[in-house]
Amino acid sequence: RTGGLDEVIPLDLTLGDAGADGTPGRVLLVSGPNMGGKTVLLKTAGLCALLAHAALPVPCAEGSTVPELEQVVVDLGDEQSLDRGLSTFAAHLAAMADMARAAGPRTLVLADEVGAGTDPDEGGALARSLVEHLAAAGTWAVLTTHLGALKRLVPEVPGVVNGSLEFDPGTLRSRFRFVPGVPGASHALEVAERLGFPSELLARARALTPESTRALERLTQELAAATERARTEASALTLARAEAQSQAAAHHDATEHARRELAEARRSLTRESEALLARSRELWQVVQKEARRRDTTREDAQRLKRDVEQTTREVETLAAGSDDSRAAVPGLMAAEVVPGLRVRALDLGLEAEVSSAPDDEGRVQLKRGTWTIQTHVNRLARAADAAPIAPRPASTSWSVGDGPPPLEVDLRGMEADEALGALDAGLDRAVMAGLGEVRVIHGIGRGVLRGAVEKHLRRHPQVAEQRLGQIGEGGRGVTVARLR
Repeated sequence: RTGGLDEVIPLDLTLGDAGADGTPGRVLLVSGPNMGGKTVLLKTAGLCALLAHAALPVPCAEGSTVPELEQVVVDLGDEQSLDRGLSTFAAHLAAMADMARAAGPRTLVLADEVGAGTDPDEGGALARSLVEHLAAAGTWAVLTTHLGALKRLVPEVPGVVNGSLEFDPGTLRSRFRFVPGVPGASHALEVAERLGFPSELLARARALTPESTRALERLTQELAAATERARTEASALTLARAEAQSQAAAHHDATEHARRELAEARRSLTRESEALLARSRELWQVVQKEARRRDTTREDAQRLKRDVEQTTREVETLAAGSDDSRAAVPGLMAAEVVPGLRVRALDLGLEAEVSSAPDDEGRVQLKRGTWTIQTHVNRLARAADAAPIAPRPASTSWSVGDGPPPLEVDLRGMEADEALGALDAGLDRAVMAGLGEVRVIHGIGRGVLRGAVEKHLRRHPQVAEQRLGQIGEGGRGVTVARLR
């Protein structure tokens, strides 16, 4: 602790080779008021260097570095001696001579009140010559001073930097905080006043102080105050940056939470859609049972079919809502999708031309070059260059027809999706007519269409079982479906 303080005030000290990028020099001139902590700073630097070279623990932050030294030359206190016939100034001169002879890149020089003890002008000249010599030799040095000539030395001598200890002008007390790059005012008259020096003598001393000295003191105080304001603003900016980063992280977390909730809502819509689809299948089973159990009139069939269509529209509406939540892009109505219309497939991110109108389930076939694309009308939006088409009212009709029910469904030459739509229509008519089985003609080929038909029939609620055609029925080119 310094000066009986209740807290330990850290010292951040950086010295190094001066360069074009503004890195510090090796010679530090520390100025400031008496009792401000200059000598403590000098002793701290010397003790840390000696502890490091003695392989003892150094009280510093991790990552700190100490240069490799061969000798340390110190001028601290009063070395006057009657035995050797040395006055205070003579002792200081002897120490300064030793420093000059030991100057070099592996030497540390520590001098308290360099150039003191004699005429300030001559003492300042001696001190300046020593500082210039130490800087030219690349010597590591920490020197304290009250001489104004040395405070103004930094712009003139490369490798020399200023430093001071903060002083509180309100309380006339030092804050013991090192400020690099800024010379310190001595505040000799203010300190004398705080220590009870006679007021009339203080007034006379102020009158005798040269105006240039007072101007330099004021300039030094203003520079120190500006540096303190800059340091305070930098600390506030650091806190503001940390707060902004914290708020950005919180915003990111909120965005992720909203995204997860949206995904859960989509999954919920999918589950509801599946439930409505199951209801539609159950209702169709009722149609089949009613058709077998009694002689259902054409009017009853039309009523039941309307119920099925209503449930199907609910499924499509719910599915459209789910798709809209995935992509906030206006879609197309089924009635607007006509062959030749340029549309954009939202799930694929490309544009294509409608080659066939949507079927009863909303499935639509697109064409892009040599590609044939199967998608759903709810996943389509009008292309940017497509001309708008006047909307037509959507309508759904189901005609039972007066012709004989189909005994077979011929799918040859059709694409898989088109064939499955034709198969569903043929099965529906066969069930309404009360037939027991239907012969599905898909051909042999490479077996692609036959595989699609077999897979579709296995999951179809109207089909009880299926088998390949026998001799006389078409063989492997035919599948016979037995209806429930």
